[in-house]
Amino acid sequence: MIKSKKIIFLILISLSALILSEPAGAQNIGRENIESALGMTEEIIQQAKEIVQNSRSQKARLRLQKASTLQNKARSEAGNFTNARKNALSYKLTMEAREEAKRAIASAKTETRILEKHRRIFEGTREKLSGLRERLINNDYDDMRTRKFIHDAEAMLEKSRTNMTQMRSQLALKLALNAQKLTSQAENRFRKIKNTRKMCERRLALMKRLTSRARDRIEESKEEKNRYRISMAEKELEKAKSLFREGRYNACRMTLVKSEKMIRNLINNLNSSGGEDRVREMLKQTWQFHERTKEAFERSQGSPDRGILKQAEKMLKAAEQNIRNGNTDQATRFINRARSILRKGSESAGPEITPGRIQARLEIVDSKKKETEIVIRNCRKEEGRALYERAVKHLNKAHQHFKNSQLKSASAEAGIANNLFDRITEICSI
Repeated sequence: MIKSKKIIFLILISLSALILSEPAGAQNIGRENIESALGMTEEIIQQAKEIVQNSRSQKARLRLQKASTLQNKARSEAGNFTNARKNALSYKLTMEAREEAKRAIASAKTETRILEKHRRIFEGTREKLSGLRERLINNDYDDMRTRKFIHDAEAMLEKSRTNMTQMRSQLALKLALNAQKLTSQAENRFRKIKNTRKMCERRLALMKRLTSRARDRIEESKEEKNRYRISMAEKELEKAKSLFREGRYNACRMTLVKSEKMIRNLINNLNSSGGEDRVREMLKQTWQFHERTKEAFERSQGSPDRGILKQAEKMLKAAEQNIRNGNTDQATRFINRARSILRKGSESAGPEITPGRIQARLEIVDSKKKETEIVIRNCRKEEGRALYERAVKHLNKAHQHFKNSQLKSASAEAGIANNLFDRITEICSI
């Protein structure tokens, strides 16, 4: 008896479950609600058709087709809206159709965004590559690594175009982005080569002057050991010139560093080993330099610091005293100090400092700052970044001095900033 009651109880539970398993709210969905839902879905499907029609997305078309199929089934199930179960099924189908239509719209819009992004990247990258090739030809640079970057980027752009034609827009965009990255690497490489070349040109000119000066000194000393040293330095200089002509600018730079070190060590040795006659000759030449600077001050239209002449004169007299006392090393130091002071004086005795001249100079340094900003973004050396911060501070000071009509101070600060920007370019090109 107990078992029979249990069986009856289980049957009742099963029947209740079947009743409750009818679509939720089936008895509550009326004709008006279903007609409204079907109408709204059809509006969304129509909107999707207009958007998908102008899209290349195959995924959007498939979703739209599915939405239309579901909507047709929903209309068919609804019939005359008298069956509660069919009403619920119709409502369920039309809501699914609506979601598919919305997904179709989203897929079509995503495809459009991809196409627009691809077009922008593709055209921009192609234009950059064309300009970069032209700059390589105009500057007569033959760097294999830069050319490889360009070749690979162009090949990737062509693959991107092919994939876009074959409706593989995602892959086409990825290839275009990779081509853009390679083009950026090519531009950075070109910029470094250009900066290294400029640096080599400046150092070659400097080495030419240093070598000539050292050769004159050695001819006077007539020491065979020094002749051999200058000969080795000149060989390194010729090697650097050859590397420069071949376009191997980084190798040229390293050879110049080696040659410059040899020349400067040789000049320092000559200065320190010079006897009293040599020091007296240095003193005589520096006094002549003093007189020329004095004459330049007299002719100058600017406002040179005439206290410089007194400082240099004081140093030279101290050198004379040390020569008389037989202390040639100390005399040499005083002479070198006097020369340094006089060089600064010669610079200050230039043309008249006017607002127009300073403004023009500031514009040049501002332009150089913009060029250096590009260099510093791709520079991994902390020294370069630290120098950039210093250079910007000096340039800001120059502008502030100019606003306050302190033209001499503005000129000095602009000069410091200019030199620092040049130094940054050299450091970051290595």
